[in-house]
Amino acid sequence: MTAIEITDVKGFMGKLLASDTFDEYLILEAVITKANTFTIDGRLSEEYLAEMNNEVLAAAGAENDDSRSGETAGTMRLQTWGNVRNICYDLVKGKTLPIYMKVVLQSSAAATADIISRSGAGLSPEDVAGLYINITYDRRELRCVTGTSIRTFTLDKSLEHEWDGYVARVLKEYS
Repeated sequence: MTAIEITDVKGFMGKLLASDTFDEYLILEAVITKANTFTIDGRLSEEYLAEMNNEVLAAAGAENDDSRSGETAGTMRLQTWGNVRNICYDLVKGKTLPIYMKVVLQSSAAATADIISRSGAGLSPEDVAGLYINITYDRRELRCVTGTSIRTFTLDKSLEHEWDGYVARVLKEYS
């Protein structure tokens, strides 16, 4: 876990909210407080997914096979940041700055597998629950904190170090 102070708040927030730089990350949660507090839960609704799946299958002339529904049991399906970024931008824009903002991003499955491989940790993607960036804006201060969640016990910190280094390199121009 590494905490990185962002000194170029305007530049970083522009990249986060007004560009596609972070669009491939998954969103766990976003909380934005101005006059009101808005919370976005990045977990996709299973009911929504089932309806979308049925529409796609119907268009293809197939039927939904609910007997396979256990394949995703115990996993969260998350929305990408790119699909909610404009909503957050609309909540933040204006003459007054937010009082508070928190965004929790998770690396995609492909990016996680790449980081695991580069770390040499000897872990499989199934061993890693997630690699996270917690972005917090509070009272005109912006901080990014990395996080690593591993499903199995290990004393090896090479994955954590690789993730921390990766995020530090991405954020270097803002800190």
